[in-house]
Amino acid sequence: MITDNGVGFAKAYVNKLFQAFQRLDTVEEFPGTAIGLGTVQRIVRRHGGDVWANGVIGERATFYFTL
Repeated sequence: MITDNGVGFAKAYVNKLFQAFQRLDTVEEFPGTAIGLGTVQRIVRRHGGDVWANGVIGERATFYFTL
């Protein structure tokens, strides 16, 4: 389990989090390439695990994974 101190996300968009180049915010708001969580998911799944997240807008997000 990893918890961040970011702005969170709407649960309706949780599946978008792990798709490469899918953004929930603009580049101006939060810079980056939008491939980080997609890469994490590919690595975890190649090792037989799973990854998922919970979050609330305006609060932190929590990411879980199993291997």
